[in-house]
Amino acid sequence: MSVLLLCLARTRRQCFAGILPLAGLALFLMLQTIGCGGGSSYAPPPPPPPPSGTPVGTYIVTVTANASTSSGTLTHTANLTLVVQ
Repeated sequence: MSVLLLCLARTRRQCFAGILPLAGLALFLMLQTIGCGGGSSYAPPPPPPPPSGTPVGTYIVTVTANASTSSGTLTHTANLTLVVQ
C-alpha cells in the first residue's frame, strides 16, 4: 500500500525507479521459492547382484580318461578334491 502512495506523490519516472527494485526482489523471492519446492526424490539403492560362480566349499571332482589301444580300451578314473574359497 505504501508503494502505491509513493507512486502518487512522485512523477512517473520516479515511481518506476522506486517500484523496479521491489519488483526485482519479489521476482527473486518467487524464483527461490519455486526452486526449493518439489520435495525429495530419494530412491533406495538397488540391491546387490546375486553372487555368481561356484559357491564356497569343498567339492569332489571325478575325472575319467578313455584311450583306445590295439589291444582294447584303457580307462582310468581319478577323484580330485576342489576347494573353492
